[in-house]
Amino acid sequence: MAKIGNDKGTKPATSGRNPGEPEVAEADHGGDGIAVTLAEARCRLVAAGLRPTRPRLRLLRLLVEAGERHFTPNDLTAEARAAGLRLPLATIYNSLNCFAEAGLLKKIAVGPGKVFFDTDTRHHHHFYCEESGELRSVPARQDGLVDLPDDLAEIAPERLNVVVRVQPVQTKTRSDER
Repeated sequence: MAKIGNDKGTKPATSGRNPGEPEVAEADHGGDGIAVTLAEARCRLVAAGLRPTRPRLRLLRLLVEAGERHFTPNDLTAEARAAGLRLPLATIYNSLNCFAEAGLLKKIAVGPGKVFFDTDTRHHHHFYCEESGELRSVPARQDGLVDLPDDLAEIAPERLNVVVRVQPVQTKTRSDER
């Protein structure tokens, strides 16, 4: 089955489909077992408190059928229109942000007003070419660093932005020590 997002143990519901809701086909694109199926994605939407609405399910279908990739909301809007879906750009933005909050996509801001979404939510890095507008994935090594692919080894970085995401550390109070 085609897959999007990462797997954190979410189990699919037995049905997951409401009466009158369109059946959403699942395609096979040789997923690597790390991502979630469309049925699991539907369950994650529900688990995250999001309704699996028709627009969201139709967008999920487009994402699943296209496989692992980077895209902008405008890219997905064009794909939706080509598939005969007439969804407002605001609906697509809102749905993508909801998918990212539910862990189905990774949101990558590359500059002011320029956002990509990534269907591969595993830990990895990205290279963004400002001239071409291309965003490329680069696998993370075990130590978290990057080995440049051969075709990028000769490129001089314009700048490097590193964001380290952390969890707050709980400090002990005197009452905890007693």
